[in-house]
This record gives sequence, structure tokens and C-alpha cells, in this order.
Amino acid sequence: MNIHHIGIEVREIEKSIQFYKSFLGLEPSQFITFQGEQLVFLEGNGFTLELISSNECTNPASIHFAIQIDPLTEWIEQLRSKGFEPLEGPYELKNGWKTVFYNGPDNEIIEFIQQKYLK
Repeated sequence: MNIHHIGIEVREIEKSIQFYKSFLGLEPSQFITFQGEQLVFLEGNGFTLELISSNECTNPASIHFAIQIDPLTEWIEQLRSKGFEPLEGPYELKNGWKTVFYNGPDNEIIEFIQQKYLK
């Protein structure tokens, strides 16, 4: 079993498309209208993100998603060079993972994890 995609309700779909293009290098692959809502699928690096345009989006900050990357420090510097600063971290967890958190345009939390297990 694999995760197919992660979906986020957003207030301004164009703003979110531009954010995720710049932030993660994702590109729009499909535009779909379903039950009156505009859906956009963004893809890149084996990852698919669904943006759902919703005028009723009241609390998107209640979600977060995590992306496994390696090495974490290079990603932080790459994002910093584009003007993105971490919301929290980076942290090193007791299990050896390193993690850092960013805010998306609708206050969704984007977590990056570098998995390194302590032996």
C-alpha cells in the first residue's frame, strides 16, 4: 500500500500553486472540477499534492504533512536562498531523525524529515 497523494483545502488556488512550485518544485499535472470545486494536482520528485479550491476553507492549519528528504541542511539552505525561513527547528529527535517545519500559504504545516536511526 502506498500513499497516492495528500490534499489541502486552500483559499487562493493560484497563490498556492505558485508557492508549491517555488517551495517544492512541484508542477501542475491535472486540473479537475468536481462537485463545484477546482482541484489541481501538483507533482514532482515522486510526490503528488492535491490543492482543493474552497471558499469555505475555514481552518486549513489543522493539517500537516511530512516529506522525507536527505540531507536536511541542504534543503534548509536551498529554501532559505528562495526566501523561506523555518517556522520551527531544525530539531534532532532522540531516534536520530532531524526535522524542520515551515508554514504554507494557508497556514498548513510542512515538515521535512531526514531519517537517520541511531544504532
